[in-house]
Amino acid sequence: MNRRFSARRARYLERYGRGDRWRLQSPPSEPVDIAVVVPVYDEVDQLDETLAALESSIEVFAGRGHVVLVVNEHRESPEAAKASNRAALRVLGERWRAPWLGLVDAASEGLAFDGVDEGVGLARRIGADLLLPYCAPRTVLAHLDADTRVPREYLSRLVERLSAAEPRAAVLDFRHRVVDPRLGEAVRTYERFLKTTAARLAAIGSPYGYVALGSAMASNVAAYLDVRGVPVRAAGEDFYFLQKLAKSCGVVTLDELCVEPAARLSKRVPFGTGRRLEAAQNGVDPSQLFYDEPAFELFAAFRRLARGAFDHDGQELRRVIGRLNPMLPALLERQGLLRRWEKLRRSAAEPRRFAEQFDRWYDALKTLQFLRYVSLHHSESRR
Repeated sequence: MNRRFSARRARYLERYGRGDRWRLQSPPSEPVDIAVVVPVYDEVDQLDETLAALESSIEVFAGRGHVVLVVNEHRESPEAAKASNRAALRVLGERWRAPWLGLVDAASEGLAFDGVDEGVGLARRIGADLLLPYCAPRTVLAHLDADTRVPREYLSRLVERLSAAEPRAAVLDFRHRVVDPRLGEAVRTYERFLKTTAARLAAIGSPYGYVALGSAMASNVAAYLDVRGVPVRAAGEDFYFLQKLAKSCGVVTLDELCVEPAARLSKRVPFGTGRRLEAAQNGVDPSQLFYDEPAFELFAAFRRLARGAFDHDGQELRRVIGRLNPMLPALLERQGLLRRWEKLRRSAAEPRRFAEQFDRWYDALKTLQFLRYVSLHHSESRR
């Protein structure tokens, strides 16, 4: 391992590392080719099957792999979740002792999270940061959830695809396991919404044409360091982590690898699969999530116009966007594009670089805001 990378890794850990309060039990005995981080929260009933699937993948993997479970909770977590975590720690101690499996206890007395926005994002960050000393620049760092089953070729295929120079970050295909048959239709509709949105954005050429799912993302370690790790958030850490990777090195979709998270109701986070299913159970039609076709068409036209507007000043931009669609200037004013425009132009020396800068600034969050805004206005105009 070269000195330059070692110094860079040490610098990251000193400035941004989040593993100092916790200890990695059963760390790797040697450098690894792939490391998998699995947060565990109130999921003792899921562990055996998930670990059995990972063990099967380890058995056919010719390289060196290590899985780290981060059993985590917040001081204010419900008592039932805390009891589940105590049981998980017992199960792991009694039934799952293996050289490929490590554990971080972020749930016992004095080790639980206490910050306002600390949750699954911090759990992923702790696990990854504690594994960094055993990693090289092209070591694959994968993220999973404790309720997610993986195929036998999971480890070997990830290393095959992500340990070369390109690509440096990826999301995998996924299909939720339907635990409650009453939610089956809602689950499949929600999956179609996620995958259709990603496919339409990819077809337009957006760098954000992927599904942000925490149990289906991976990068190499160099890319992880470039974006300063997983955001420490109680929710949405997967969305913002992948957004940072998309801006830094790009994110590809590996359709040949499919993981299977459980489709379960959840109150832990304010959005995501669990909350969508809870809404469906309460009568909300999940098909209402889909963005209207005109929203994608207008976004494609807007993106082409903006990326090619290097020579336009802010006033010219407002005029041409208003001609494209009169409702857009209000959205772009709210998003800050018109205020930011001159700075974006000054930051690029020529049109190609400007187009790249625009895509980095008009990111995944702004793109989804655009689609939602246009779809809402389009729906209202049809009433």
